[in-house]
Amino acid sequence: GDLDDLGLNFRLVLDLRPWVGRRVQSPTIASVDALLRLRRRLLCSASGPRPWPALRQEWLSWMTRERRKRWRSAHRSQEEAELLISTAEASVPGRLKQRRAAGTARRTA
Repeated sequence: GDLDDLGLNFRLVLDLRPWVGRRVQSPTIASVDALLRLRRRLLCSASGPRPWPALRQEWLSWMTRERRKRWRSAHRSQEEAELLISTAEASVPGRLKQRRAAGTARRTA
């Protein structure tokens, strides 16, 4: 579309605080259409009965995707990405985990 011709780049911010206590950014997206498709897919995943497995997989794929190294956002190996996610999951305080579990229970009821 016309917006794509402007050379703009976008990133989607995914709020993973309920599961790992942080927000993460997508790799750069050059197309408005691709950005909106990703947003719709993530909203669908986040509103599902078990959002964390789908969102976790998305974050994992973002980290392992080839991309230009910029700041701290270089691509990671599968093992590095899994370790980073596991470490983040383990570092979430117990109270936050309880709220997460309660929220999941409410959504599935």
